[in-house]
Amino acid sequence: RAAAEARRQVARAAHRLAEDERVAALVLGNELPADVVRWVGPDRVADLLASLADTVAEVDPGMLRTYGNYPTTEHLDLGALDLLLFNVFLEDPADLRRYVARLQNLADGRPLVLGELGLSTGGTAAGERRQADLVAASLAVAAERGVAGTCLFSWTDDWWVGGKRVEDWFMGLTTREREKKASFAAVREAFGRAPRFPLGHAPKVSVVVASYNGARTLKACLDSLVRLHYPDYEV
Repeated sequence: RAAAEARRQVARAAHRLAEDERVAALVLGNELPADVVRWVGPDRVADLLASLADTVAEVDPGMLRTYGNYPTTEHLDLGALDLLLFNVFLEDPADLRRYVARLQNLADGRPLVLGELGLSTGGTAAGERRQADLVAASLAVAAERGVAGTCLFSWTDDWWVGGKRVEDWFMGLTTREREKKASFAAVREAFGRAPRFPLGHAPKVSVVVASYNGARTLKACLDSLVRLHYPDYEV
């Protein structure tokens, strides 16, 4: 019954959003609990998601399809989807850098998008500063690791689940009164710099061009080398 209802809802959404140029992709679901996936079986869950993807394709063949996965169910076979969407909350940029590298392997050549990223401020000024630093660093990691898109969670602290207001998470870039937090400016600056972020350390690099009978392409090669976006190198 749940699968049949999911197909009906996905079909309705696909019809409503068909050929809408503002829609990047249709998300078929979000974070099925890991214990449910284990109980039902990952193959049955993957088959359901594949059938939902087929439902979308029947309505609008050009619409991209994905699913909001997260680390505890990364073992799901999502080969039927067009892009990999992962919700990742890691408070150490180094940990995020390593995990995104793993996700790129799981993506197997498809675009990787981080669907949820952020940190709760805990309602304190120190928490707001920590949130701003983390989201800025995370966006830099995403650009460095070739992520196709990044979504911050969330726009405002005023958010709801199942018709009830969430009182104990302060994930927003703005307060419930829509006042901008420090993270708002940090995110705006980071997206303004993307995809080029300064390296923390830039060792000097020597570029040696070895060429034999390369007259046809040598000039273009050397011309490109003098336009590299790197602070300390020689040719």
